Amino acid sequence: MEVIDCHVHITASGHWFDTPYDASVRKLKDEMRHAGITQAILIPFAHVSTDDIRFCLDLAKKQPKKFAVAPQIDVANLSLLTGYEDVVAGLKVHPSLQQVDPTSQAVCEILDTASSMGKPVIFDTIMQSPTIPMRLLDPSVFDELAKTYCDVTFVLAHSCWPRLLDAYTLAKANPNVYLDLSYFGKIAEGTHLLHDFCCLLDRLDQKVIFGTDFPEVDMKAYHNLWNRYLQPLPKKKRERIFSGNAHEVFNL
Repeated sequence: MEVIDCHVHITASGHWFDTPYDASVRKLKDEMRHAGITQAILIPFAHVSTDDIRFCLDLAKKQPKKFAVAPQIDVANLSLLTGYEDVVAGLKVHPSLQQVDPTSQAVCEILDTASSMGKPVIFDTIMQSPTIPMRLLDPSVFDELAKTYCDVTFVLAHSCWPRLLDAYTLAKANPNVYLDLSYFGKIAEGTHLLHDFCCLLDRLDQKVIFGTDFPEVDMKAYHNLWNRYLQPLPKKKRERIFSGNAHEVFNL
């Protein structure tokens, strides 16, 4: 079964903030090989380093069958994407890291840009931030955005953890909203919350996309975890989650 990882981070230096995680290309390729992952969407952060944006774009340009890019970028830096349009799979907004209200003018400008480009927007939706009030990260905020920007496809990274059931309802209610499975399975494994969420995925297989959140997650272990939780689903539904939906949403 083909497996695409829609949520991966690498840096030019191989460092990942102030953590011991290895975010190098070498480490990523090694983990992709061991996990049986054929393609990955790279998510660099312009607000951390525009060098990482260029690094990821150049890598995808050289290996377009293996990598695509969904950068976190603001409108002032959009010129960085010139000449790389064919490997840009989408755009990313990370409210807590960027310390920005998801409904702010800066984010609306990115949504307008995504609309004009015909690209999806990946939103980090973990409800945790030392600076952004929790009410601004509530799933209802993304529900309103999705209804306002109905021509933009939203991918809710981490499925609004820990509000997984709200995320399920949000995706069911909005044709342009998808959920990604990255990171939160590492925290929620073995809990009733994750079990209940997985029981509902039989009704949501066309709106869920696999991702890991490398380098903070071991790709093989994470793929095995979701393979185990999703095993009760028919093969065709698992194929949609592990690759089919990513092909359609990100035009891979």
